Amino acid sequence: MIYNRCGMKNKTATAGIYTLGCRVNQYESQAFTEKLAEHGIEVRSFEEKNDIYIINTCTVTAESDRKSRQIIRRAAQLSPRAYIIAVGCMAESGAEALKSLTGVDIICGNAAKLKAVDAALELLHKGVKNNIPVVLGESMLNQGAVFEPMSISRFNRTRAYVKIQDGCSGKCSYCIIPSVRGKSRSKRPEDVYTEVEKLCENGCREVVLTGIETSDYSYGLVELTAKLNKIPRLERIRFGSLDPSFMKPETVKQLSLIDKIMPHFHLSIQSGSDRILNLMRRRYTVETVYSSVAAIRQNFPDAMITTDLIAGFPGEIEADAEMTASLIKELRLLHSHIFTYSKRSGTPAAVMKNQIPHQIKKQRAEYLERIQRETKTEILEAQTGKEFKVLVETKKNGFLYGHSENFIEISAKSDRDICGEFAKIKAERANNGILCGTIIN
Repeated sequence: MIYNRCGMKNKTATAGIYTLGCRVNQYESQAFTEKLAEHGIEVRSFEEKNDIYIINTCTVTAESDRKSRQIIRRAAQLSPRAYIIAVGCMAESGAEALKSLTGVDIICGNAAKLKAVDAALELLHKGVKNNIPVVLGESMLNQGAVFEPMSISRFNRTRAYVKIQDGCSGKCSYCIIPSVRGKSRSKRPEDVYTEVEKLCENGCREVVLTGIETSDYSYGLVELTAKLNKIPRLERIRFGSLDPSFMKPETVKQLSLIDKIMPHFHLSIQSGSDRILNLMRRRYTVETVYSSVAAIRQNFPDAMITTDLIAGFPGEIEADAEMTASLIKELRLLHSHIFTYSKRSGTPAAVMKNQIPHQIKKQRAEYLERIQRETKTEILEAQTGKEFKVLVETKKNGFLYGHSENFIEISAKSDRDICGEFAKIKAERANNGILCGTIIN
């Protein structure tokens, strides 16, 4: 059915989608986009005046909650008569708080996110806003481990994220996500295969298999990847964040035999101190991390490693921060996403003793970021003179930008727009965290 908003003759209804948080949310927002398009709704910039606004919220930190509320308020200011739908993790955990925001029509958690689109279409058909926000679905805590049917056929980038897993059965002391995403559950391998095949038919060259806990894929991540490796048009396979304990030597060896897997792995390390990892209730030690990275580099000689780190966890002392800094240097990490610890109500860490003052957390994060910048600069400078096969993703101001097989960002000057194609680029210098070079082929 093609929808025109009531009272607006010859005008196609429009929607704006704003995505906060993780790659899983980015994937789900693409699913919203495609479902809206199926019903004749034009999805365009969030900053334009639209008939529908969908805000895919995040609640991983207090700052995420604040920004989610901010974006909802922005939607109401952009178009007071628009239908505003808040979905996702903050909608799951903070429905009561969202009810008080002006203009919100629908609040939908994570149990069945596509229902939010159905609700938006129904509102559009009626042409009347809800006086009181409607909360869809039941709490994820009451849900079984059922994977919501959802797929995409296109992605607005050359690299497509594909959600293969959702939820988490871990019990990390700092994390609210298991209570808002539910238990770990996985998409069937045949459904993943069909989805990736369709993406490749529509021009995708590279996929990132992602989830809330990707390495917890219940049908076997190695087996799934081996099947996807047979898709002719697919040229590169990457993974979302992986638990270091998953990357055992025998697992890494199996992965190395799958030729389309790229030599880049993002490991969720969090800290370089065993004492802090224990307080975090992580399921590995620092020795496990070093062993995993050694196995990766033995089987993928050119591999780059990236990670997430938390600065200022309760009870952390200077010695713990130094251990994390040493880990960055010794493991030669290409990039670290460094968070300052943020209290989440309802988690054990929020009530732990020895909470770190904000200023000290900030100083430790800045220290780790400095160490990471220095380490990355050394890594990039060591790559000059080498040739890389780069998947070109964007063109800006006469320069092409893309990533190498081991996920180094590389740019090169060019008059041609070859986004979505591969180019061989010789690296000549490092500049502001990327390699700059010349196209050879």
